Amino acid sequence: MGSADTLGGFASTSEVDRRDFGTWRNRRDDQACAWAELVADYLAILQRYGGARNLIVAHSFGTGLSLSALLAKPSVPIDAALLLGTQLYRPVVSGGLMSLPAWLLEWLRPALVKGFRERAWHASADPALVAYEEKLTQRNGLHMFKALTKNAEWPQAEHIPTLVLPVSVLAGDSDGLTPASGGQALAGQLPNAEFQVLEACGHPLMLEKPEAVLKAFNTLQARVL
Repeated sequence: MGSADTLGGFASTSEVDRRDFGTWRNRRDDQACAWAELVADYLAILQRYGGARNLIVAHSFGTGLSLSALLAKPSVPIDAALLLGTQLYRPVVSGGLMSLPAWLLEWLRPALVKGFRERAWHASADPALVAYEEKLTQRNGLHMFKALTKNAEWPQAEHIPTLVLPVSVLAGDSDGLTPASGGQALAGQLPNAEFQVLEACGHPLMLEKPEAVLKAFNTLQARVL
């Protein structure tokens, strides 16, 4: 998201699951990706690295984990949350190609990458940026992707209104993975939420529209400082 200077009143940042995502190539235990285990890990990270003031920034799958962690009542204070490319209900990624074994999916990876690119990125996205990100994902074992999607539970919608902290929900108008309507539905269930759609933007909002995302962060930060 930015440096400590950029983030103003929040003096440090902790970034989880960026460059090492999906690289557990020798780990075949699906239970390592059980939702309860992931939420427990999330809470442990908050406890270890949380400060006196904390603002969560989460994207896509991470928004579901963040909401679940918030509902579990972390031991450290969470002042606000910025959720990017999110949904009220668990995104459905099952059946079809995802019913195939991971080794076959690896063989079909070029077709999967092409389909993801078409659904995730806006047509105007910088080709060099898209190529760079796709190169990073080459290390992502599809057995890990299958395990994560299989075990994803998402928080129950009826519990969402109990989260009263300030929340900003951002969506891309061309996001084919987590459509803007799902983010709007989530924001509508949060009692203290704002919702914004970024134009000419797909699923990776922080990559396609970094200035707009940083502006939303600074606006949310100003609300809680």
